[in-house]
Amino acid sequence: MDTAQNPLQFMEFSQTVSMEICRYLQSGNISDQQLQELIGKKDDIKNIAKEIAHKYLQLVPDTIVASKELIERFYKEVFNHKVSLAKVIFPTQSGFSAYHYNTGRFNENQIMEAYKRKWGIDLYQWMSPSANKIDHSKDQTRPKAPYPFAHIGGDEPDTTHLGKSYDDAMAEKMIFANSVEYLLMTGLHKFEKDFFMDKKGWTRTSSLWSVGFLVLGGWDDSDHGLYLGSGLRGNRYSDYGPRQLIL
Repeated sequence: MDTAQNPLQFMEFSQTVSMEICRYLQSGNISDQQLQELIGKKDDIKNIAKEIAHKYLQLVPDTIVASKELIERFYKEVFNHKVSLAKVIFPTQSGFSAYHYNTGRFNENQIMEAYKRKWGIDLYQWMSPSANKIDHSKDQTRPKAPYPFAHIGGDEPDTTHLGKSYDDAMAEKMIFANSVEYLLMTGLHKFEKDFFMDKKGWTRTSSLWSVGFLVLGGWDDSDHGLYLGSGLRGNRYSDYGPRQLIL
């Protein structure tokens, strides 16, 4: 229910529900004393209303509402770009509790430069400019931008997929973060937690450099800072792995 766009419908619905609750209570299912005690407990009343709304109206979970607000602030403060996610439906699946949104407006170079301006970090690109050196014709299929996505989250690559090579993930037909998605994910991670992803093990993205090597994403505490490095598609180094997505 879009309360901002349909205030009269919202009020009508709320009043109708309130009247039905009143009729039910008047039938004698609650004593005057119980009702008087409840009236003084405003937090309890809020929780009752929230529980009813979530149970019967299938409202957006609070975690997604908070994530939308965080992502909107991220784009505004890092890219000076206004994004409205009020009507965007985010994918949900058990285990995928981190959310993001790709506007489609920014490539790898632009994203990394925005982070450099925001946080004063150093950058490393195995081939530069990376947006022109990554073979996006070999990227996995994605919805037409802009689009929301969700991932498992975490400071390091997905625990359940550690050690899987690019070839392994592709053979499983896994959807996993490409180079742009990875940079957006690690940037939001920095924005929220004040440090970038992958200090120990790096993320194997689903993107390939123009010469055929896979694109690795990570953070180096040395002066190299935020990395887009390179790796072999069949490498199974145990601390590295893909970051699975749902779309």
